[in-house]
Amino acid sequence: MQTILLIPSNLEQEYPLLLFLVAGVTLLSFLTGLLVLPHLSEEQEETKDYLMHIAILNEVTAELEKELEGHKNKLPFMRLLIIITVELKT
Repeated sequence: MQTILLIPSNLEQEYPLLLFLVAGVTLLSFLTGLLVLPHLSEEQEETKDYLMHIAILNEVTAELEKELEGHKNKLPFMRLLIIITVELKT
């Protein structure tokens, strides 16, 4: 559609039907792609595998707890552990 704006104005006066057809074909192809193609594609079942996410979060928690033992300022690590724990429960 933006290419129509680049066309010199004298073409608009000489070929209005051609420009209308180009815009119509563009709009029709856009709407076809938007409305028809999703119905033609196979539906994919979304699987929710939370076990992998939980395992990763458990590993991160364990690593953070190991690092927590060697630091004097434990507050940032404790905050992060609380956030991870809350994520695991939801």
